Amino acid sequence: MDYKIVKALKFWSVNSYEHIQALQVLGVFFSMELTTLFGMFKNIDESLVYNEVPVNLDELCEAFERANRAFVRLLDSMKFNNTSDIDTIQLIICDQLRAKQSLDSLYNAKYISVKSLCNF
Repeated sequence: MDYKIVKALKFWSVNSYEHIQALQVLGVFFSMELTTLFGMFKNIDESLVYNEVPVNLDELCEAFERANRAFVRLLDSMKFNNTSDIDTIQLIICDQLRAKQSLDSLYNAKYISVKSLCNF
């Protein structure tokens, strides 16, 4: 189960910082907040190797959740701040919400299976 979480977390981290790069290409103002979020997602990605489960996997999942929540809030505010490509921003928001749902379901499944083993 942990390998699935690592694979998903790596995928969504890369996807997230690539979204930030896409926003820059579209000419969206590259704020300090976006720069910070880019670094957070990139750091999570670089902390993961596909076939290895890091000791700090829970911390990396929490870091992704915090960064993702901040990214979605920032994207939501960008829709109303004279941004040229609202449709693209809305698609990125949907993708980031899908990332949360995907990781939440994997993470919750991990703890449900561990809990069921303890309740035999």
